[in-house]
Amino acid sequence: MPQLSLIKYRTRNPETLRQFYVDVLGMRQRLDGSIGYSDQEAGLMFEAGQALYTPSPESVYWKITLSVPNIELACEQLTERGVKVTQPDQFLDIGYLAHFSDPNGFQIELIDHEFKGNRRGVQVDEKLLGGGPRINLLTLRTNNINEVKLLAKKLGMSELAIMPVESRGFTLYFYGFEEYGVDSQARPNPDLCALGNRTWVYQRPYTVLEVLHREQQQAMDAAPETGSGYLAALVSGLESSVEVNDLLIHSEIAK
Repeated sequence: MPQLSLIKYRTRNPETLRQFYVDVLGMRQRLDGSIGYSDQEAGLMFEAGQALYTPSPESVYWKITLSVPNIELACEQLTERGVKVTQPDQFLDIGYLAHFSDPNGFQIELIDHEFKGNRRGVQVDEKLLGGGPRINLLTLRTNNINEVKLLAKKLGMSELAIMPVESRGFTLYFYGFEEYGVDSQARPNPDLCALGNRTWVYQRPYTVLEVLHREQQQAMDAAPETGSGYLAALVSGLESSVEVNDLLIHSEIAK
């Protein structure tokens, strides 16, 4: 079945960065050479670059999100491991969130499976980050959501949810391959904007593509020629593997 299977980066210190994700975030080596939590999700792969990475709100790439059943536990664990992480906070009606950066400056979001105050007696393995992390979201930016919709459809990706954030001037769109693996559950509400679909997205066992659409976004090229940064995401399980960067992100969103 198709899946978003790999996220590729270039960094000046790939082995040091890889060890951070393994030792601090609890990821493991995968057969394809990437690191991650499970084969159902996207893995992360790092290659050598020359310069340090500098995040920018004008870049196509924003972040990855790790979803966890207990965000307070995750923040406590990260703090104990020397990571500077923000306090969990309910962001509007979008999600219960916290943020930190890896040693190269790539931004990472934590998101709880439930909204703040909605968790009910969930038993988790406290040896795992947040009780059991997943690489839940790859978040990219665009100023042309119509092109994204057309190209996502060509890849066979379904819209899972839409989350308008009018107070901040953007809308979030979520895409995935709903039938992948054990996940045959339909979203709770057929209305893509329904609140009930939001935490459902954060509990998916596969990695979801999140696209932030702002009409005035002046997105830059996603793939640096030599410096550090996000390079591409790979969709596998099609007739041939496809780099989303080539079809969806680099050639269209970066215009």
